[in-house]
Amino acid sequence: MRRIFVLIVFGLLLFGCINLGGEEPAPATPYEPAEETGGVDETPAETGTVVEIGETQETSVVQEPSGETAETQLPQGETKGYIYEPNADMYIYFINVGTSEIQGDAILVEKGDFHMLVDAGPEESSSQLVKFLSSRVDDIDVLVSTHDDPEHYGGMSAVLDNYAVEEFWYSGNTFTEDYKDLISKIENKNIPVKIIDSTDSFDLNGINIQIFNPPAEGSFESADVDAVAMKLTDRAFSILLTSDIMPGSQQKMLNEFPDEIKCKVFQVPWHGLGRGNTQISLVLSKVNPESAVMSGSSADPENNRYTVTEQLNIKKIPTYNNFEGTALRVGTDGVVYSIDTVYN
Repeated sequence: MRRIFVLIVFGLLLFGCINLGGEEPAPATPYEPAEETGGVDETPAETGTVVEIGETQETSVVQEPSGETAETQLPQGETKGYIYEPNADMYIYFINVGTSEIQGDAILVEKGDFHMLVDAGPEESSSQLVKFLSSRVDDIDVLVSTHDDPEHYGGMSAVLDNYAVEEFWYSGNTFTEDYKDLISKIENKNIPVKIIDSTDSFDLNGINIQIFNPPAEGSFESADVDAVAMKLTDRAFSILLTSDIMPGSQQKMLNEFPDEIKCKVFQVPWHGLGRGNTQISLVLSKVNPESAVMSGSSADPENNRYTVTEQLNIKKIPTYNNFEGTALRVGTDGVVYSIDTVYN
């Protein structure tokens, strides 16, 4: 009998049913199947699109784990282009490039990675223009010269020396040797050149750019009258850039584009000075803007802007100028917009 008892105890010890150390055994961990992962993560990488100016080809872009964008290698001589972001906010900077004696125009259009510079002010202000661009621009996708006027193109040589330019637009009209030299410099840099007129319309990063002037036929043979005027439309927002267009070209635009000419924000032609705005009341009634912008400088010989200012006040159109700060900034999400002054 004792022998049987010993054998039973020995068996219990052998199979672990009695703990001689006095400690409770650790409870068993219930089995749970691991979450299925499918092995290798096959989630596709985030992709964007690089749009090449001019050729309008598309090149894929992959977001690296570090967050940096790795672009696929473009062929020799191809432009870098910009990342397509049609829902990005748009900003239009009317940069203060005038001096106490002369006017000036330089307008930076920025939407995501897309940058268009319309004019570059006089040569005298080229250093401050380059400084302004340096904190905002890596390269310029489209450089537009509205016309052969040193107050508008004088700073372009400095821009070309400091930034890569993907494409150049102008009217094709040259009247002075200095302007011809600028065009030659652009051509020697192998920058694609596009001659534009009122038959042209472009879509770049969600911005529709409609050219209203110069006319496709019947050039006025005048730098100011043939200046490039364009309307930028981004979703529900629109702005009309008018450069130095004179009453003759203004009337032609009103006749040819009676509906398209309407906009939310209107750049008053000819820096708001009297000679270019003899029919400003008619223009304002047709354009019907919510806000107006005057760019140029504080130089106002003999209170030349008085008539324009009075007409804007009569029509109760809020007016902003870029004479006081570094730039006047128009910002929009495509629905609402704001206008403020930049002082940096």
